[in-house]
Amino acid sequence: METVSEIQQAFAIANETNLNPEELAYLEEHEMFILDQQRVLLKGIEKGIAQGREQGIPGGREEGLALGMREKAL
Repeated sequence: METVSEIQQAFAIANETNLNPEELAYLEEHEMFILDQQRVLLKGIEKGIAQGREQGIPGGREEGLALGMREKAL
């Protein structure tokens, strides 16, 4: 919550304008939605990185071995 500047701004505005309980509840619900969406995105990014590494390692090994053999020959 502290890392999202928009949420910090919303709470600052809420404190300044003395929002009623319903409005504050809405802000809290909106904050939870934003945090949930961030978690979903981060999880997807982590999954994509792991999948990319898994797929890239075999090809990278072969390239590295071929390059090493070429340099050894030189």
